[in-house]
Amino acid sequence: MMKTKIPMYIAVRLERGYGDTERAVWLPLPATKKEFEAAQQAIGADYYDFSITCYNVRVPGLNRGMLLSAPLGRVNYLASRLAALDEDALTKLAAIIDSDRYFTELEQFIDYTYNHHRYTLLPGVSDAAALGRIMLDSEAFASVPPEIKVCIDKNLLGLNTALMQDGQFTALGYLTSDDGWRTVSRNRKVPVALNLTGIIGEDLYGEWEDDTSFTFEIEDGGDE
Repeated sequence: MMKTKIPMYIAVRLERGYGDTERAVWLPLPATKKEFEAAQQAIGADYYDFSITCYNVRVPGLNRGMLLSAPLGRVNYLASRLAALDEDALTKLAAIIDSDRYFTELEQFIDYTYNHHRYTLLPGVSDAAALGRIMLDSEAFASVPPEIKVCIDKNLLGLNTALMQDGQFTALGYLTSDDGWRTVSRNRKVPVALNLTGIIGEDLYGEWEDDTSFTFEIEDGGDE
């Protein structure tokens, strides 16, 4: 049976005007320049006469803040890289985000799409005892007699193995990294075909909303 690919989705909201004249459109990413221009035309926008007001994102660990603080070209670049990943690579990404080694920068997500082969995931192995059982069945313990194996604490064996490998137990399984969890934040160049903004260049960022909807007061207890 063919696996169902984990859904990954990024869409940008382009908006023009305010109030009664407001017009907006959602553009799924990755998008071509032609699709980007069609979205602009749908709201009657030219050049700078529009803004990015929001992102809709369904990617483990990737939030709107990361997207809004990055140029549109880079977000489109990331979307194109994620779309090319297979089921195993997407599952490993979800496991990384579920671990203590989760990503905090958009560039780390981009770099992962080039280096996902450096991570190994053992599906379903989510605790030390499960890892210990796998170790006992591995070649490393092939010469150990069965009567000795039954005396080995599987939980302790799993804990020591994870410690030596610097492994991570996640809801998706046991995760290790070939390069010691080295996180890279390269500023890889966006391919021309993915730089949607064209004449605007790569300086089109999302708009941050200024949340001034709450206030607080400091009570003055006075002098005693």
